Amino acid sequence: MRTLAVSALLLSIFFSCKENKIKNVTSKNQASPDIKESFFYPYDTIPRIYQYRDIVHGMREQFHRVYGIRDAFGTHVIVEKYADGRRLTEAYNYSLDSLCVMDHMVVDRFGKNEKALIYQNELFPKDTSDIYFASKFSGLTDSTVLFYESFRKINAFEDRTIMNQKTRCMKLNEVIRITNMDVSSKMESQPKTGNVSLYFGKGLGLVEWHDENKARHFVLERILNQREWIKLMSR
Repeated sequence: MRTLAVSALLLSIFFSCKENKIKNVTSKNQASPDIKESFFYPYDTIPRIYQYRDIVHGMREQFHRVYGIRDAFGTHVIVEKYADGRRLTEAYNYSLDSLCVMDHMVVDRFGKNEKALIYQNELFPKDTSDIYFASKFSGLTDSTVLFYESFRKINAFEDRTIMNQKTRCMKLNEVIRITNMDVSSKMESQPKTGNVSLYFGKGLGLVEWHDENKARHFVLERILNQREWIKLMSR
């Protein structure tokens, strides 16, 4: 999958959205100390593949392949993201201890894996404080790079129906900003911004997300095992 496709995917999702101020969490929705243990992905060395469907455009799907590893640097959870066509677009390597992002990988325009340069590494909240993630990777041409920023904050805790079951969810408000930077001229484009709502289910991880106007609204449809995933990918 090319960076062009990654960029187009990000920009198409967020270009039409207007940046809003993120709401504060009310006292009744204050986060408990076990947020990261309860709402983050469960650790398992056996891959689990999350299949999401866009309920606005029923044929559109996304897949996230989630699995745990242990190495000399500790215990990690890897989240690989696949867009329509089941093509890998990017991956995040979370430290299970801190839940900070240790590595961000994107697939460049030549179809090769590229390690993004991370400036800020928080994508999952440990408390009710604002969190910020920023990384930079190759753009659409040899002379451009994309600077990707994510600002997140807990909005509420609520029950939602996920895979036909009532699920306790943590809702995050996210503002995404993408800036195209020309390395040769040192010029930057006007940043593209958008608002997203994300829902992390207790004991599951990410189960749902949509943009501000719900023009795109992905919901977890089912969780596949590795054998089912391979069979699906071979079609």
